[in-house]
Amino acid sequence: MCATVYNMANTVKIIDFKKEEERKYKVELDKYRLNKILEPVQHLPIIVLSITGAFRTGKSFFMNLVATYLEHKSQVTVE
Repeated sequence: MCATVYNMANTVKIIDFKKEEERKYKVELDKYRLNKILEPVQHLPIIVLSITGAFRTGKSFFMNLVATYLEHKSQVTVE
């Protein structure tokens, strides 16, 4: 099995926040774009990883660490 790791140049916005009223937003999912993303990997399990926190607390570091791990893991062949 080979995992594909996408860099920031390949990001696709699938969630949008539309303002309905003052301090009230509606979350919209772009189902067409989501289906296009999932089409080539529909036979694989999907994981959604959300990283949140205050600024300068290591979110980007952790995201890069996970991406690097997945990239290297996909290059290892098991016989």
